[in-house]
Amino acid sequence: IRALAGIQDGEIVDVACLPDIPLAPVGQGTQSQVIRTRQPLRIGANLLEQFRPDTVVRIGASGSQDTQSALYVPMLAQGQVLGVVQLQSYSPNRFTDQDVQVLALVANTAAAAIENARLHEMAQKEIVERKQAEVALRKQEQLLQEAQVIAKLQNWTVDLQASTIAIGPYADRVLSLIHI
Repeated sequence: IRALAGIQDGEIVDVACLPDIPLAPVGQGTQSQVIRTRQPLRIGANLLEQFRPDTVVRIGASGSQDTQSALYVPMLAQGQVLGVVQLQSYSPNRFTDQDVQVLALVANTAAAAIENARLHEMAQKEIVERKQAEVALRKQEQLLQEAQVIAKLQNWTVDLQASTIAIGPYADRVLSLIHI
């Protein structure tokens, strides 16, 4: 699990300094639980007691205030979890059922936008590939038409004894078609 954005006390957090967290079994990590169950998770108090000590990442100055409560909501698009949006508060029992509903709406709207952007990118790539295939097909069709014209116009005679090839009356036309 990798953080893509963060804000703490109104300041943007450099998420590049945050470690990736492995996806854990249900009950062993808040984000992992939300991802695996596809359900929001609200922790009212004693947030740090819910964590294993090796998964706590402190941001900010040492001795700063600890987070007391949190709300984790999956970002769902087409039945798939694309991520987790989380809010944390220094106040215990900060988040309500209404907060869960509002954050779920925001998370799912963001997930739909991300999924739409991904689908748009895939469609654009497919369009480019189809155009390239159409160009190649047109070239092949042109070569086939030229070969058919040659076959219709030309009367070839091969004399193996004399090692000669006699080209019929449309030789100039044939040679111009094959670009010699």
